[in-house]
Amino acid sequence: MVRGLLCNAAVLAESCFFEGERLFDGPEAVLETMTAREMELLLKSLAGETALLSSGENSGFDTARFRTMRRERT
Repeated sequence: MVRGLLCNAAVLAESCFFEGERLFDGPEAVLETMTAREMELLLKSLAGETALLSSGENSGFDTARFRTMRRERT
């Protein structure tokens, strides 16, 4: 399970950009910022498997926190 979380965090660290800049400095930043479920949802969204915030998906996902986190990177 730990290996899976680390791999997912590494993928997100390499895949998440906002206005041309990385959103996360590395896998550790992803793990400090997101829950495992949030990472899963975001990975599925990036893979085109599901909408990021489709109804019924991860009711604990904090959209405002995610948007704030993106803005802080600019």
